[in-house]
Amino acid sequence: MSFFSYLRVEISRIFKSKITWLLIVLTMATPLVGLTIFKPNDVETAATQMILNPVLTGTIGGAILFALFTLFELNRVNKYRVSMLTDAIASPMVLHIAKISAIFTVSIVTIFFTILTYLPYTFTNMECFFNGELYIYAYLIYMLPSMWIGSLFAAIFYQISNRLDISFLFLAASILFSFSDFLTEDFILRWINPNIPVFSDGFGNYRVLLTGLYNRLFWIIFLGGVWVISLLFTRKYEEGIWGSLQHNIKKYHLPILAIGLIILSINIYFKQPFYNNAPPEVDWDTIRDTGFELNFKSVTAEVTPNFSKNTMYGKIRYIVDNHIPSVEKRMIINSGYELYSITVNGEDIEYTELPDEQFTLKHFQFNIPSGTDMALEIEYGGYPKNWGAYKTSLGGNEISPKNVQLRSYSLIPSLGIYGRTVDVSVVLPDTFTLLSLNDNIQDIVDNNNGTKTWMLRNSYDSLDIYASDYACKGIAADKMTAEFYFHENFTELLE
Repeated sequence: MSFFSYLRVEISRIFKSKITWLLIVLTMATPLVGLTIFKPNDVETAATQMILNPVLTGTIGGAILFALFTLFELNRVNKYRVSMLTDAIASPMVLHIAKISAIFTVSIVTIFFTILTYLPYTFTNMECFFNGELYIYAYLIYMLPSMWIGSLFAAIFYQISNRLDISFLFLAASILFSFSDFLTEDFILRWINPNIPVFSDGFGNYRVLLTGLYNRLFWIIFLGGVWVISLLFTRKYEEGIWGSLQHNIKKYHLPILAIGLIILSINIYFKQPFYNNAPPEVDWDTIRDTGFELNFKSVTAEVTPNFSKNTMYGKIRYIVDNHIPSVEKRMIINSGYELYSITVNGEDIEYTELPDEQFTLKHFQFNIPSGTDMALEIEYGGYPKNWGAYKTSLGGNEISPKNVQLRSYSLIPSLGIYGRTVDVSVVLPDTFTLLSLNDNIQDIVDNNNGTKTWMLRNSYDSLDIYASDYACKGIAADKMTAEFYFHENFTELLE
């Protein structure tokens, strides 16, 4: 029989079991805990209360229940002492893989029923704030993979120890470790209790979902590698752990695959794109030190966010005078950005990235030659990073289809220019409204292609902007008037 034949048999057998359907019902009930007796987050947004809290309790409950179910399924052969019979029919390793695949199939059926079960209640209670994409993505990104991760943990421990009691102890330790203070600041290593501070009702939850997906990707690849290693401990011919290992390790493709997956997961961990490696301490004098001051006559910048990749591209042009042979300058820029080119009067010049990350920033260093009315042009861009000292906070610089927030030299880099006119144009979707804390919006141009260009002007080379689907309401009190901006999702509520 082929593997798929064994898989069909396992799926048929597992869905005929009353224990399986009890597991499905219990797992479907775990989100109900987050709607009623235990609410992990007390933030009063509709999405947090109606989607985030049930998803969190479902994530924890689903992981635990499926881990226990996996131990129960894998122990059946040893419990009823039929291993010699099953080993004569099929390879123990193939049967193990088929069992895990069948358990994963149960998890997919479970999440499908769970999403359908809570959909009417969530839709009715959230009213105008209901977001179908967020609802489905939250369950698929957090709860479904938690069942897989719990099953993989259980399968690894049981495959190596072949003991139910030892496997249970290691599983309990893994769960408790995820809740420990040691992992509080690490959004990747928290496998059963992911870091989700809040779900927004209006400004999108792209970063929260993306970091959650990244977390799940890391754990599934890492545990997949460890699980492949555990297959080498599959008991063979009633031999012990070491005898079986010596026999199975001859299958060279397994350790090669395992090592490849583990190396890939380590690479994913250390190259996460969301936070930099800056320390908690910040030396602002060092950050703002851009070197010798020059005479900048004008500064113009064009910024275009890429909403499909959540990155941005910018080009900034300076007209500058330098009356000494050569000046070393340091450019302040977001840690996630790279410089694509620096030219002076069309000639490329060399630049160096300095290893001095602080806050959300870093420096690039380069030399400006002597001359007058020189055109210094810099192209830059990338994915904006946030401060690595506060990884529990998912707020900060962001470019997403629902929200743009670029602060602290994340819109344009800085050469420490003050008292000069700095003009910046930003291209955004025509549904977005741009807000700037300095009230420096000069003009808005409709490009007739679904975008608008916002013209900004400042007296120094630093601008903070926020952009989203804002609505505005005028407020008058005595002789003072104010404009109150809010997301358009709240329009019905505020009218």
